[in-house]
Amino acid sequence: MALAFETGMQNLVYQMDQGSGRKVIHAVLFALFAFAMAALYTFTNFQGLRDARAMEEAQLARNFAEQGRLVTHCVRPFEIGQLAERSPDGATDVREHPDLGHPPVWPALLGGAFKLAGLPEPGTPTTAYVSGMDYLPVAASHFFTALAAILVWLLGGKLFDQRVGVLAASSFLLSDLVWRGSLLGSDLSAALFFALAAVYAGVWAAELPSGGGPESEQGTVGRWLIPLVLAALLAATAFLTRYAVGIAAWIVVFLHLGVSRRRQPWKKAILFAALATLPVVPWMARNVALCGRPFGFVLHELLADTTL
Repeated sequence: MALAFETGMQNLVYQMDQGSGRKVIHAVLFALFAFAMAALYTFTNFQGLRDARAMEEAQLARNFAEQGRLVTHCVRPFEIGQLAERSPDGATDVREHPDLGHPPVWPALLGGAFKLAGLPEPGTPTTAYVSGMDYLPVAASHFFTALAAILVWLLGGKLFDQRVGVLAASSFLLSDLVWRGSLLGSDLSAALFFALAAVYAGVWAAELPSGGGPESEQGTVGRWLIPLVLAALLAATAFLTRYAVGIAAWIVVFLHLGVSRRRQPWKKAILFAALATLPVVPWMARNVALCGRPFGFVLHELLADTTL
């Protein structure tokens, strides 16, 4: 009995020092560090939602939570005119019309958070400047920032070693630029998380199989096909969260797969590109049907107030 107890204690100490227990301790400490940084930065710098994009996404999320549709209450004469030209009766509802300036993933995620926490009620500030519900988009943004830091850690460990991963993730969490972007409460943190997840899955898919012959390659199709499909879905999700970030992730994964030392790398890169394109087709078809532009009015907004 005493020998069994002593053996069990030795196994426990070993796991806490060298095995899975050590990884759990590191993960818990990392999560506490990320939470402390988010809380410290928020309560020393946050003065309410002030970014125009974040405020518009928050009202889209509220509308999505209430109606299950991506509609906006923002009045833009140019967009309303374009929608009216393509509508069957030549008119559109000014107070509530389809949004064509934002991808759908972040408003949908934030709308789900609003449903869980309760829809915000106007006119109920908790302080002189900040409404209580202003913290929800920021909290959701911080959540994805912490997940992105974990992916930075994993990517550093996969491409280099664990020390590089820890150093990179720590630098990420100590960056003022990262938390300043997260504090906006916009879609940037979620898009960054999905993009990093797509890159991680792409790196996983590009790993060489054990052995070098055709038989080994055929026997390990699942090893690269599953992460390849996952990378494509995550890249599409990043694109549907923020177009520019999704395109950047798509290019990085495509090139990484293409220049890898696997057999027929460019065929796998093209397969990734095709799989990443399919999920975004319905959304772009919706935009074309409403306004004749696959990206809606995003490109028009980018050129606003410029010479072009």
